[in-house]
Amino acid sequence: MTLAIAKADLKKPAKNKQQQNGGAEFDEHDEEEDESEGTKLDLIQLVHDDNQKVAELFFQFSQAEEDEEKKELFDKIMMGLKVHAQLVEELYYPLLPETATEEDKEEAEELVFEAEASNYVVSMILDVLATMKPSDHYFAGKMSVLHCLAKEQVKREEKEMFEKLKAAESEIDFEEFGSNAVERQMELQEEFAAQGKRLKGRAKSAKSVKGAKAQAKKSLTKASAKSTAKKKSSPKPKSAAKSKAKATPKARAGAQSKKAAGKDKSGVKSKTGAKAKTAGRATAKSGKKPVGKAVSKKASKRGK
Repeated sequence: MTLAIAKADLKKPAKNKQQQNGGAEFDEHDEEEDESEGTKLDLIQLVHDDNQKVAELFFQFSQAEEDEEKKELFDKIMMGLKVHAQLVEELYYPLLPETATEEDKEEAEELVFEAEASNYVVSMILDVLATMKPSDHYFAGKMSVLHCLAKEQVKREEKEMFEKLKAAESEIDFEEFGSNAVERQMELQEEFAAQGKRLKGRAKSAKSVKGAKAQAKKSLTKASAKSTAKKKSSPKPKSAAKSKAKATPKARAGAQSKKAAGKDKSGVKSKTGAKAKTAGRATAKSGKKPVGKAVSKKASKRGK
């Protein structure tokens, strides 16, 4: 069975028919055909147009010199690539394994897997670049890698995938898919635009909070530095210093006299204690009772 591809893709003669004198003129038949088709757009043409727009944005970025212009172009590139990736993964890629023959089904699935993996890598690079500035180191290098990946994806989508879709046995109405794709594309653009606004608002609030914290930290460091400088520069009161100087010799003399008195007392106590101990030992050896105790016993007998 043949594919029901839109007339715009099947009939691609040279619209710019040149006359023998070198002048370029559109063929009248082609002009009437274009007017009759109106705004019809099939899925294949939509994919091609998206890729062409992104390629033009990459070229403008390579020619830009100001960072502000580069940032604006990058935002457009990011929007175009993310919307396109979401769109083709939803509507375009699934057609390959669905319409492929049993022999080509595995190859079609592998091709879809490669395309989705490439889109994932592109999305990661875009997220990293979104946090950077065009003047940052490696920004230009990452953009070059991104451009190479985008060109490879264009070749994969417009050549390899389209050839497999043309060779499919089932019939595909690309115009119907194209009308659905246009509606879905508008929805995705609105979603990504709203998401970008939210991210910018968060980034601004984060910057303001960070600036406020830095300002508070600076003020605290200045206040602490001032207080330490005042403490170092302020002299001690003279009266307190004099009183301490006067009281110091007296206090020292008193402390020394107290220590000497304590030593004398301890020496006397130790000597008397030693004498008592020696006397006790002598009486114990002789076996005599102490004199004081004997006298006291005699006195008690006389009293009786």
